Amino acid sequence: RNAGLVRLAPGRALTPGPLTTTRLLLRFAVDGLRTQRGRSALTMLGMAIGTASVVAVLSIGLVGRDYVVGLIEGIGINLVIAYGKDEGTNPEQVTLGDVEAIRRQVPRITALAPVLAANQTLTVRGKPRSMRVLGTPPVYASVRNLVLVSGRFYGAQEEATGAKVCAISRELARELFGSEDAAGETIRVLDLRFQVIGVYREAVESAAAVGQSEAAGFAALIPYTTFQNLSESRWVYTLYAQADDRRSVPEVLAGVRGVLASRHR
Repeated sequence: RNAGLVRLAPGRALTPGPLTTTRLLLRFAVDGLRTQRGRSALTMLGMAIGTASVVAVLSIGLVGRDYVVGLIEGIGINLVIAYGKDEGTNPEQVTLGDVEAIRRQVPRITALAPVLAANQTLTVRGKPRSMRVLGTPPVYASVRNLVLVSGRFYGAQEEATGAKVCAISRELARELFGSEDAAGETIRVLDLRFQVIGVYREAVESAAAVGQSEAAGFAALIPYTTFQNLSESRWVYTLYAQADDRRSVPEVLAGVRGVLASRHR
């Protein structure tokens, strides 16, 4: 009898089934692990380290992205920022007329905050210290995400009357008065005495974020109209235009560029 035997047709080979192939591969792998234990361990360790490195790199990338986004949003959200340039043979500055033209002609702007600036020297405990004076409208504090430490910011009434009040940076308050609670104190600004009504700080205090901020360090904010009344400056240090929505930022940017390009040829 031929029971239990498989007769092959001439010219055809025996092909193992899927289950047989899987068993052979598993046996080959187990035999390899048994005979090459050191090499197998090193291979698995290398794979584990490689996978962990990829996960770590991805995690660092995501954290870095969130950090940068946080720095940008700390300065303000949905902002278009315009400023002049001093380089070259034909320096250009953003003028007060430019600000009014942008206000009239560019839609989708919810807040416009021009900044006038001047530097002055303070004497602190017998030592000269440089301080920046900024003339800003009341909306500047919210546009720039400034955080109130004590007191308050000036409002529309003080802006309209050109009041001699100021909000100073936390660094300046500590240097001048040794405290962050400086409301009610007076300081000399543009050769006149101003009452301190509030102390503020930057929303993002990382040196990378505030190093280029006009409101960082020793700074005092005074009403925009007050600065105009006391200074002959007719150009804007920085102009912040806040769009009504993130999707509107490109439209506002194009509008601001168009107005400035038409007025500075």
